[in-house]
Amino acid sequence: MSAILLISILVRVLAFGAALLLIRRIRDWRLTFLAAMIGFMAVRQTWTLATRSTDWQLMYIGSLDELPGLLVSVLALMAVFFLKDLLAENRRALSDVGESEKRNSSIIDSLDETYYRTGKDGRIIVASPSARDLLGYSVEELIGYPLGDFYADPSEREVFLEALNANGGRIRDFESRLKRKDGTEIWVRTNAHFVHDDDGQISGVEGVTRDVSDRKKAEQTIEHALAEAQAANKSKSEFLANMSHELRTPLNAIIGFADVMKSEIFGPLGSNRYKSYMKDIQDSGQHLLAIINDILDLARVDSGHVELQESEIDLAELLELCRRMFTVQARNKNFEFTVQSMETPIRLLGDQRLLQQVIINLISNAVKFTPSGGSITVAAEKTEGNDLVIRIRDSGIGMSAEEMKTIFEPFRQVDSSLTRRYDGTGLGLSLSKGLTELHNGMIQFESALGEGTTVTVLLPANRVLDASPNTSSNLPLQ
Repeated sequence: MSAILLISILVRVLAFGAALLLIRRIRDWRLTFLAAMIGFMAVRQTWTLATRSTDWQLMYIGSLDELPGLLVSVLALMAVFFLKDLLAENRRALSDVGESEKRNSSIIDSLDETYYRTGKDGRIIVASPSARDLLGYSVEELIGYPLGDFYADPSEREVFLEALNANGGRIRDFESRLKRKDGTEIWVRTNAHFVHDDDGQISGVEGVTRDVSDRKKAEQTIEHALAEAQAANKSKSEFLANMSHELRTPLNAIIGFADVMKSEIFGPLGSNRYKSYMKDIQDSGQHLLAIINDILDLARVDSGHVELQESEIDLAELLELCRRMFTVQARNKNFEFTVQSMETPIRLLGDQRLLQQVIINLISNAVKFTPSGGSITVAAEKTEGNDLVIRIRDSGIGMSAEEMKTIFEPFRQVDSSLTRRYDGTGLGLSLSKGLTELHNGMIQFESALGEGTTVTVLLPANRVLDASPNTSSNLPLQ
């Protein structure tokens, strides 16, 4: 029985010691108060038991009477230890949250863009300090302010929300105009997404916004300059078209009268020199008329006034017609001119007059720059993708890499010196390029000085009538 009494006293002493230890180590005032009360109860019970009687039996019985209270004290102490650990864990979690918030705040503060978050009602609940530079308002002024009130055009806010809904709650590079505190307007670009609560419901919008006013101004300047350039080009084309028409009318009369006088329809001219002069007048008039026609055609292509008169074209017949036109020139210049036959007939859909003009211009250019004893070869074939390839290869003087960079510029000539050996206006290639592009095709050049030139005209598969409908063109879309 003495052992039970000793155990009872020992437990009380331990309870009191544990209470003192907790009071020293626990910083939470609530747990400190609880530990003090438990220690007080342990001291009180021990004092009561010790002063109740000197009879060991009575002390033993007293210890048994105080046993339930003692057990409650021990359980309370165990609860205090448990709560101490729980509060310590909670304190660490709060510390981690605080550190995380500090890091996030530091990241937001360092952003070049302005970070913001709105509530479900569209009012700003978070904004980064850079908002002052963007809108002129402090963060304190922005909190609680409806974001929609900043839009220069209120309808842009609705467009923004509609775009968010249409793109799965996320949008990038949305451009709009905002009003600053001083009343000025700025262009901004926004990336944003919906924010959801724990139930998955939309609770607001979060995003970053960047001022793009300078870039927008530069774009508008470029667009304005481009519009002015297009207007000037249109005016130039209209002027050339009108001027060419005004020149062509009297020129036709000069050519016609020169032909009548050369033919001596109304009687002899008198001297043979007059016939020679009339021939010079007629040849010069025809040459000038050809130049005017090229200028007029180029102006119409540039202004977009050319409409294709499409029909079915036999490519072999078209190339044979071009061959006959240059047979005499080839014989006079003493070079070989060949149009290679095709393995299978090829029929095209296009404007025959314009395509014929393209081929004639390119062959004429090859004839001009091919010396006596040289050769010109024209060949046509289909690629694996059923695109049409027409190649005109000559053994002429060729071109340098620098000359090829400007080959399609109007009035540009390979030999532009005052003593040049080759005549022409430099419009043929530019015109041929425009007419080819009207057929969704392209022209490519391969050349080297002294090694001749190869010109390739490519037309897409949808221009080849006998092409399989399932084949796709390898040419890029125009």
